[in-house]
Amino acid sequence: MNASLAPARVNNTHVAAGFAVLFAVYHFHEFFQSLTISAITLLTFMVVSYVVARAQQLRGLQSWGLGMQQHWWVKLALGLAAGMLFVSLSTAASVYLGYERATASPGATVFFKQIWWIMFMTFWPSLAEDILTRGYLYKHFGHRMPPYTWVAFSAVVYVLNHIWRLTDHPAVLTYLFILGLVLATAMVLTKSMWLTLGIHWGANILYYVSVDIFAVEAVVDGRESTWVLAAAYLLLLVVMLLTAGVLQKSKTRKTASTPGLAYKL
Repeated sequence: MNASLAPARVNNTHVAAGFAVLFAVYHFHEFFQSLTISAITLLTFMVVSYVVARAQQLRGLQSWGLGMQQHWWVKLALGLAAGMLFVSLSTAASVYLGYERATASPGATVFFKQIWWIMFMTFWPSLAEDILTRGYLYKHFGHRMPPYTWVAFSAVVYVLNHIWRLTDHPAVLTYLFILGLVLATAMVLTKSMWLTLGIHWGANILYYVSVDIFAVEAVVDGRESTWVLAAAYLLLLVVMLLTAGVLQKSKTRKTASTPGLAYKL
C-alpha cells in the first residue's frame, strides 16, 4: 500500500472534527456571490487540509492521496483524458439525439484564449472536493470497510456534499452518485488520488467548455441529457473495472510464470 495512505491511528472524535472543519471551509464561499471569495476560500481549503493532516499527526497533503510518487503524473493525465473523453461522448450523444444543441462556433483564437482559464478555475474546486469526499475518507475509513462498501459510502457522501442540489431531479442525483462511484473506485484501484482528480477535473473542464465556449443548451424540457451523462459515467465505471480485471490477470500470469517473483513481492 502507498505509505501515505496507510491506516491512520486517529480517534473518531478527531476524525469527525477534521471533516467538519473541512466541510465548513469548503462550503463557505457558496454563501457569497463573489469570485474573489471563492478563490480565497478554495486556496484556504488547501492550507486547512494540510493543517488538519498535521494536527492528526499525518504527513500533510500526501496523507489524502497526493503523494508525488508511483508515476503520479501518468495517473493524472490518464484521468484527465478519461474525464474529458466520456463527458465529450455524453455531450455528443445528447446533441445527436436532439436533447441539446450547440449555439456557438468559436474560432481557435477564442477557444485557446478561454480554455486555459477554464482549466485553472476548475482545478481547485475539483481538488478540494476530492480531498473532502474521497482522500480524507479513504485515509480514515478505507481500512475499516471492504472496498465496495467504502466506494458506496464515499459516493453517498459525495452526493450529500452537493447541499444545494439534494432536492433536484432524480436524474441529477443519479448522475452524481454514479460519478461518485467512478471517482471512489479510481482511488481504491490506484491507492492514490491522482487518477480520481484527473477524471473529476477533466469532466469539469469539458462541462464548462460546452457551456461557456460552445454554448450548449437544452432543446427539450426533460432531463434526458442528464440521464445520458449518467449512462456515460456508468460506462466509464464498467471500463475501469474491466481494465483493472485485465491488468490483474496479466499480473497474476506474469507472477506465476516468473520463478521466485511471488516471494520477492
